[in-house]
Amino acid sequence: MEMRTRGRGRHRNRPFYAATTVHNREVAPAAYDYVKFLVVRSGQARLLSERDEYHVAVGDIAIIGPNTLCGAIPQESVSATTVYVNEDYVVDQLFWQHTDKFITRRDVIWFIETHYPEPIQLIRFGEQAVMSLSRILDELASLSEEGDSERRFHRFQALLSTFLDEVIPALKARNEPTDRAENGAQNSATLHRQIYRPTRPEARSVADQLRRNVSRRWTLSELAKSVHLSESQLRRVFIEAYGKTPSAFLTVLRTDRMADLLRQTDLPISRICREVGWEDPAYGSLQFRRRVGVNPQRYRRNYRLTQPVQSTTEAPCFSDETATKDRIPRPSFDQVVNQG
Repeated sequence: MEMRTRGRGRHRNRPFYAATTVHNREVAPAAYDYVKFLVVRSGQARLLSERDEYHVAVGDIAIIGPNTLCGAIPQESVSATTVYVNEDYVVDQLFWQHTDKFITRRDVIWFIETHYPEPIQLIRFGEQAVMSLSRILDELASLSEEGDSERRFHRFQALLSTFLDEVIPALKARNEPTDRAENGAQNSATLHRQIYRPTRPEARSVADQLRRNVSRRWTLSELAKSVHLSESQLRRVFIEAYGKTPSAFLTVLRTDRMADLLRQTDLPISRICREVGWEDPAYGSLQFRRRVGVNPQRYRRNYRLTQPVQSTTEAPCFSDETATKDRIPRPSFDQVVNQG
C-alpha cells in the first residue's frame, strides 16, 4: 500500500488541520494554499521543490510556504505529521502579537515576505524534541479526524498554540529585507479557499502571470488561452484554487503593490495608482480603502508615524524580546487609527 493516512475526516473550511501519513513511494509534487508544518516522526526522505532539494530525517521540521510546489521521495518509509494552517490565520495571530509594529494586516504580509522569503525552511529540531511533541501532534490529528471543528475549536487552537510556541522561535529571519522582485513566487496575495487539496497548475500559472505584471490590462480571454482553458473553465478552476476570480485576485495584488509604494516612496497617489494599473486615481483609492480599511493618504501618514527616528536593519523576531533601542515612543494602535 502506498500511503496510510490518519486525520482525513471532514476538513473543509477550517483555519487549521493536521494529519499523520506514512509514505513508502514517491509523492508527486503539489502546491497548496496554506502554510504546512511537516514534522518527520520516523524515517528519511528527500523533499523536492522547484529550486532546491532538502534531506529530512526523524527530528526535522519543514515549514513550507503557501503555493510552494513540493514533492517527496521516501527512503524506504517515512512517517510525518503535517499541520496545515491557513495563512490568514497566521497573519491575524502575528498582527495581534505585534500591534506595536504593524498598522494593518498588509504590513504583516509584507514583513513575512521580506524577512522570511524562503519557500521552504528546514529546522533541525531533534528527535527527542519531536518526541516531546508526540502527544500534541497525535491529538491534533485525532481532533481533525473527528471533524467536530466547532465544538473542539478552542482545544485545537490551544494545542496549535503550544506547538507553534515550540517551533516558531527556531525560525530564522533575514535581517536585510530582500528585494521582492527577486522572490516573485513569494509575492502572493492572501487569498485562500480553505480547502485542503493541491492547487491546479493552470490556476498557479495564471496567478503567476498576474503577479509578474500587475499593471497590465489583463483580459479573461487571454489568460484562458495561455493555459488552454475556456473562460468559464478558468473562472471555475481559479475560484476553486484561490477563492476569487482572476479579476478580484488582480485587484488584491494591485492594492498590495500600492501599499508597498506608499511605504517605500514619496510618489503622489495618482502616480502610484497608474504604476499599479489604475488610470483613475479615485477608483484606485477606493479599491485600496476597501481592502486595507483606510485611504492611501492615511495609510502613508499612519505608517510614518510608527517609524523610528533612526532606521535599523534588525528584523523584529517572533518572540517576547522586542527591540526598543534607538526608537522614539510610538503612539498606540488606537491613537494612530483614529487620527484624522
